[in-house]
Amino acid sequence: MKNINPEPQNRLASPYSKEARMAFEKRRQEGSKKKKTIIYSLLIIIILVLSIYVVYNVWFLKQNIIVTNTGGAAPTLLTKNIEEISTQMVSKDGDTRINIVIAGIGGKGHKGGSLTDSLQVLSIDPFNNKAAVVSLPRDFYLTLSNKTSAKLNTVYQTGDAQGAGKGGALLKDEIGKILDLKIHYFVNIDFAGFEQLIDSLGGVTINVDKAINDPFYPDEALEGYAPFHISAGKQLMNGKTALKYARSRKTTSDFDRSRRQQQLIVAVKDKALSLGVLANPAKISEIVKIIGSHIKTDIQLNEMQELAKRYKEIQSDSIESQVIDNSKNGPLVDSSQFGSYGLIPKLGLNKFNEVQNFAHTILPDPKIISEKATVEVKYIKGRTEEAQNIIDKLTSYGYTVTDGGIVKNLSTEADSLIIRTTNAPFTSTYLTKRYPDFPLEKQSAAEGTPNFTFSLVEKIK
Repeated sequence: MKNINPEPQNRLASPYSKEARMAFEKRRQEGSKKKKTIIYSLLIIIILVLSIYVVYNVWFLKQNIIVTNTGGAAPTLLTKNIEEISTQMVSKDGDTRINIVIAGIGGKGHKGGSLTDSLQVLSIDPFNNKAAVVSLPRDFYLTLSNKTSAKLNTVYQTGDAQGAGKGGALLKDEIGKILDLKIHYFVNIDFAGFEQLIDSLGGVTINVDKAINDPFYPDEALEGYAPFHISAGKQLMNGKTALKYARSRKTTSDFDRSRRQQQLIVAVKDKALSLGVLANPAKISEIVKIIGSHIKTDIQLNEMQELAKRYKEIQSDSIESQVIDNSKNGPLVDSSQFGSYGLIPKLGLNKFNEVQNFAHTILPDPKIISEKATVEVKYIKGRTEEAQNIIDKLTSYGYTVTDGGIVKNLSTEADSLIIRTTNAPFTSTYLTKRYPDFPLEKQSAAEGTPNFTFSLVEKIK
């Protein structure tokens, strides 16, 4: 039995090859070191907000903030003890994480107020007290379930036009398809809520690295310009200035814009904690009233309580962040095929395989990792590429995969998934759900044999 690396000579080149994975891992480590503290701050803010919800007013929350979750809750939030989770509770690999899409929108009074300005998936590993944030570009083109091609930033608006809560539900579905991940919840907040939250804290202090002079910053009606300038150095910003600082991009890069948004996240967290918000009932009431008009979520009250209680102790060195982008090792490329600038997968429109592999490298299912089951893939020469795709997919998703090589004796072989263990129930469940067309076989496990074997050996007609 050979390990997946080095690759056998008969194997075709893979879009998610050893070299690509090594390059991604280097980039992942570099980016993670820079962003851990920032993403930890984001997580603290979210947990802070959820905690505030719980201690304020249940009726107010249900009337103004919480909508029905039509997609199903995170299984690990449905048990008092996460170790009680069973295979009957999960739908696919990644389902033992808690996955939340966070969307920033313009809101009422803004042209295109339901278009999303920022999109992140916050994913929590409750078994290991870890978390990750994956950012998706708003200019990502895809074909929606209604068969129309559109940018990802229009999805919330499309669903929102169909009724309350449907914008978040559609956004969860579409991002779930892109990432091949069950998205359990959504949270969205609009620009006005962002401004008022900062004003309620008395503003935030930001160290502006370099002056910004943006003559093209849009006015509030989005019909002209309201030039924005801010000098370098420490600046006390109110909500309106902070929003402009976060959104300005015409004379700076998107990387600069992202960094400024991260600065603000840290500043809001620091200011909220320095004011002792959680110990101040009046301030709690003020913030919740602001949030009530400008935020929506389908995280239910009991789930908020569990989320705040379980994960407020997640440490910054247990959190990482990545962006799905068009960099050299990223899975996207620029495209103007729809008449305006956009991004599509390198493999083509709606071909999300590399995007999914990229995301799951960051978001492995903790049960797959803990069970440590081995999965072997063997194949005939004519199905090398198909076998390679399975190997790449499973490796990226956190499975331990070995390459069983080319099978020469076809007379006794047929396509199958062989199961040789009962000690990896989640791995077994995930594999059978992911590959339902493979007939199942059960065999006893001899010492040194893999726990699971995919046989791709039936002759192609």
